[in-house]
Amino acid sequence: MSELFAVVGTPIGHSLSPRIHNAIFVHEGRDAVMGSIDPGSTEGFCTLITAADSGRYTGMAVTAPYKREAATGAETQSDTVQATGVANTLVRTDEGWAAHNTDVPGFLTALTALVDPLEYRTFLVFGTGGTAHSIVYALCRVGAARVSVVGREIKRTQKFCAMFADADTEVFAVATAPGKRVDCAIDATSLGFNPHDNVIFPLSWFEEYAGTVFDVAYTSEGTTKLVGQCRERGIEAIDGREMLYAQAVEQALLWGATSSREELRRVVRAAADVS
Repeated sequence: MSELFAVVGTPIGHSLSPRIHNAIFVHEGRDAVMGSIDPGSTEGFCTLITAADSGRYTGMAVTAPYKREAATGAETQSDTVQATGVANTLVRTDEGWAAHNTDVPGFLTALTALVDPLEYRTFLVFGTGGTAHSIVYALCRVGAARVSVVGREIKRTQKFCAMFADADTEVFAVATAPGKRVDCAIDATSLGFNPHDNVIFPLSWFEEYAGTVFDVAYTSEGTTKLVGQCRERGIEAIDGREMLYAQAVEQALLWGATSSREELRRVVRAAADVS
């Protein structure tokens, strides 16, 4: 009987994870398959991972908006999950689900294509959800000088930033244009996965203050609206594909892949580039 894996999120139709991981399974000669599940709500997700038949799954990739629930619903958590309260990878163990966060290394690998080195650099992060938490944590870990965070509600954003009070990096909430130029503006919201999404923050913020732009969203074909608009204005920008590729390699290793990281990267890119 094939091992079962799933990518779980709402929405989930855009996800390239099944294509990527199924290609890895074929490459490794592994009798395994990944599908996709949209549980529809937080309650649906919690039911999914706690239901008796969830034991049929060897692993799950978890995307927005369920990354915090993936962390709290697991029986064990990695150090990174304990530090961030966010998980995007679940691994079935004898004790139950083990929660991991591969977004942190995936994000840092991708970001260096825009900003290198990362130490002492300045960033503007849009969003206060699970992915944003992983990103701000990662930026603090590599020694960024300053991270400004923009959210829908200033009080919620301030509460989010307070979680990084012990970091050497200055993390603070802003409600208006940052006033200072930053090395990179990062959209860590869920907007952009749907091609009809509109950017909720003024594009002029990116144009006036951002040296580069990183959009964690990606589309199955082409790129996101934000990245396209930035490139039209001469701003160097990338979408979330590179982050997806890098974190997928780390997921594959957690799920028992035996190939090297370099070999897995080649398989991932080849699979994702199929039209």
